Amino acid sequence: MPTFGIKPIMHNQLTPPLIHCDLKPGNVLLDYDMTSRIGDFGSAKFLSSGIGGPEGLVGVRGTIGYIAPEYGMGCKISTGGDVYGFGVLLLEMLTAMRPTGALCGNTLSLHKYVDLAFPERISEVLDPDMPFEEDPAAASLCMQKYIIPLVSIGLMCTMESPKDRPGMHDVCAKIVAIKEAFVETF
Repeated sequence: MPTFGIKPIMHNQLTPPLIHCDLKPGNVLLDYDMTSRIGDFGSAKFLSSGIGGPEGLVGVRGTIGYIAPEYGMGCKISTGGDVYGFGVLLLEMLTAMRPTGALCGNTLSLHKYVDLAFPERISEVLDPDMPFEEDPAAASLCMQKYIIPLVSIGLMCTMESPKDRPGMHDVCAKIVAIKEAFVETF
């Protein structure tokens, strides 16, 4: 099972924190042992502690569908923008739907589309090619212990307001816990 996404290093262990500003599938690379690595730091910015400077304004940057909603309103870059992009990426992997796809399109965001089905009807929006256990009891256990928690993380990360999103450190801890439980079970 590949490890997921952004280690909190960019946000929590660099001073000042590094904000990627364009997390999307094309910027996630897999190395020789299927560990994901973030690439293309062309839009990345260091988070300045200065107040009021234009260097923190985003404008039109990033990729439609992965840009945090607050950036469209001219808000300064933040770690929450990367958390949002990561959440979209996670929901996209689980549903096999692009955030700008026809089902989401102009009527629903990927977040809203998944949230409307969560958790009772989540299987209706998951990737139909996702492998599931043939045994119904095992499939139900897999859904409850691994898939629903991953979807929940994706939904938390894609909350409209940045203050409602978890930090990347918490996201990584939750994903690692899910992965460890999965490895112990199988």
